[in-house]
Amino acid sequence: RSYGFKFESNNENTPKKAENFKYVFSAPDIEFSCDALAKATGYLIEYSQDGEDWKILYDGDENQYKYAPPVGLRYYRMLGHNEYGDGEWSDIISFDNV
Repeated sequence: RSYGFKFESNNENTPKKAENFKYVFSAPDIEFSCDALAKATGYLIEYSQDGEDWKILYDGDENQYKYAPPVGLRYYRMLGHNEYGDGEWSDIISFDNV
């Protein structure tokens, strides 16, 4: 006998898309932010050097994050999450620290 379980994310309980994802650059730091999401208990920011391989930059409870980026072009995206799952990724933005 086998039992099958299927898990589906309940989109009504997950945060919406991270809107107004933006940055402010004040050398040497860059600060990312998005609109606060009502159902989010945390936020995730990822970066990529090629737009395909993504790595976690920030995973915490604030909808903003500041750090000193390395030299070069990077792409960034952000989402909100909670115990029910991840919201939709923000639009991707890029920053070239020359």
